[in-house]
Amino acid sequence: MIRLSSLSLILPILCGLLCFSPPSFGEPWQEIARHVGPAEGDRQEHIDQLKKLENLDKVVIDAIGTKDQALALDTISALKLKHLVPELLESIDRDDTGFLILTISVFINKSNYAKIFQTYKNRLANSTQQSPANLVAFLEPLGRLGEPLPTKTLQKLIRHHFPEVRSATLDYSRKMMFRYYNQKYHSIIKMAAADRTYQIRQQIESYLIELESNPKARKAISAKSFFKLAAKRPSFKIKENDLRVVFGYKDARPGRFVGDRHERLAMVQHLLEPCKRSDRQTCGFRRHSKDANLLLKKVTVPGNKVPLKLHLRIVHSSASTDDQENRINPYQKVLSANAEDVFLTGLREADLVFYNGHSRFGGGPDFTPPLLNTSNYVDSVFYRTYTSGLTRMMSALEERALDKQVGQIDLFGMFSCASTQHFKKALKEKGIPKFITSKRLLHYAEALRRTEKQLNLYLKNLIDQKASPNQIVSN
Repeated sequence: MIRLSSLSLILPILCGLLCFSPPSFGEPWQEIARHVGPAEGDRQEHIDQLKKLENLDKVVIDAIGTKDQALALDTISALKLKHLVPELLESIDRDDTGFLILTISVFINKSNYAKIFQTYKNRLANSTQQSPANLVAFLEPLGRLGEPLPTKTLQKLIRHHFPEVRSATLDYSRKMMFRYYNQKYHSIIKMAAADRTYQIRQQIESYLIELESNPKARKAISAKSFFKLAAKRPSFKIKENDLRVVFGYKDARPGRFVGDRHERLAMVQHLLEPCKRSDRQTCGFRRHSKDANLLLKKVTVPGNKVPLKLHLRIVHSSASTDDQENRINPYQKVLSANAEDVFLTGLREADLVFYNGHSRFGGGPDFTPPLLNTSNYVDSVFYRTYTSGLTRMMSALEERALDKQVGQIDLFGMFSCASTQHFKKALKEKGIPKFITSKRLLHYAEALRRTEKQLNLYLKNLIDQKASPNQIVSN
């Protein structure tokens, strides 16, 4: 999405569920829409069926903000319903996940970019009225297409209380700095140098390293404007209730879209919400002041005088939604290494580990931009042959088994496509007593719902001090 001509490369933006039997005539549009992922063998057949449905435009617009939104956005992308952009722009307030905005951005072209960008800029200028996920989604295409934002807007965003918004503002400023060499954007990054959050300081460090190797960008900045920064990881040891949710690198090849950054943020927004229902525990968390990935919560346990302390680490793998951009961004290596470390160390010592990402054809959990074949698809032969992700995963579990001071993992979840087929046998052979896998290929929205649902179930059982009657789950 760097140039208008390349926007078509990411049309399969929100895709996934790939293994249903062909729909019968008169089947609900939702079931037909589940087949329009880019790798679906009978994808075109289902697209043709959707085209024949009466009032399809109204149906998909009405689905915005409902449980069927993801399928509606898939339909809009697959059928290239760009004439719906005005209605989509009017529907922005009905969604707080950012995915509606990402879909709108797919259809940016010369005839509509002025209206779309003005809408985005107006929303960014009134950032307090927008969800963090929407703010991040607004910034994505503006940075890729080199659309300038007022300094006042950027100064406000770089101070936003959500670190994800500050990170997106840094990413936007980085793109503008290296494309237009305007010192204004470097000054925005310099403002963030006092940020206490470890991940923000890591991101700035990567920018400064990149700046050193870019003579044109360095020339555009006065010598006095340089600054030094040392990102120091917060030091603390979590001995109990160590919970980890790790989003792998969720690309949509052959499209360039990568979704894990936004999926994680949508989940974080839920986790930070106040608790309003007694049956929900995936709420009421607060963020650690120096670690944006660590969420904390204290809960009262019946019969206990001391509250239960929960430590939930939730991380993503991608630097942006554009796979091609990520491959040239030094910060991508930092994020990939961190996500893999959180996952593998979690398998060695944490109480709960959930992986939400690609199975890589049985190659195992993956946190980096994938290896591609000559057709620009993920190289399935490589992943099936070398299974490096699976090997590292099993090695970590073996290390845990040999450590007499660490007990068995309470629950291990693999919310990835066909993980039952790919990984269940190995997990059973390794003696993992409680794990979750999926029998079929997963739509991203379904995987996200299941991740939060199973986390909520685990937390309820932990707080009630009851063992779940169905901890080993195969979906």
